[in-house]
Amino acid sequence: MNKFIIFYGGSASIEVINYMFDAKICKYEDEFYFFDKQMSEKNKMFFKKKLKNILFVNELSKIKKIKTKNCIITSGNNNLRKKACEIIKKLKLKPIKVIHPTSYVSKDCKISDGVIIAPFVSVAPCSVIGKNTFLNSYSSLGHHSKIGEGNILCPYSTINGNSIVGNFNYFGSGSIINSNIIVKNNSKISSNSVLRSNMDSNSLAHGNPAKITKLY
Repeated sequence: MNKFIIFYGGSASIEVINYMFDAKICKYEDEFYFFDKQMSEKNKMFFKKKLKNILFVNELSKIKKIKTKNCIITSGNNNLRKKACEIIKKLKLKPIKVIHPTSYVSKDCKISDGVIIAPFVSVAPCSVIGKNTFLNSYSSLGHHSKIGEGNILCPYSTINGNSIVGNFNYFGSGSIINSNIIVKNNSKISSNSVLRSNMDSNSLAHGNPAKITKLY
């Protein structure tokens, strides 16, 4: 029987847990520990029906006592992913990879620990995906592209070839990053926007072509 620590069980966690079952990473009998002080009662009820052995944990001291290093960040919120990354590093846990069997992932790419690749995602050859990045359904990463830690690609977002992305960026649904573009850290590209120029840290890009505004 395996044990898994799930960080931040928002709505996205319902999808990710199902991906884990589809990829045969977990079984109904396994133990699941959810660390999330604000999980809704609706989500709790879902998991109580879905999973046999489940415990909701609100204190880090209890996480330390769990005899496993297996963990995953399921949140679709960059700030929560960043917090979870810090906890994982502090506790020396090991994030698991979740790659859905319906996705296309080239054998020539590099996938780091904690990466979630949802159904019908395309990851082209010679690309690199950093730790704890979430590629949601129908998103795609072009050839020779490199994305860092903790990024979120919403459904149908596209990062084209030879692009370089830093850490903890958010790509809204249907957003497009043109080829050979650099996006630094902690920035957001809004839904259906098309980014045609490089983007600095802590910025927002919106529109087609996207206009970039400094957030702070």
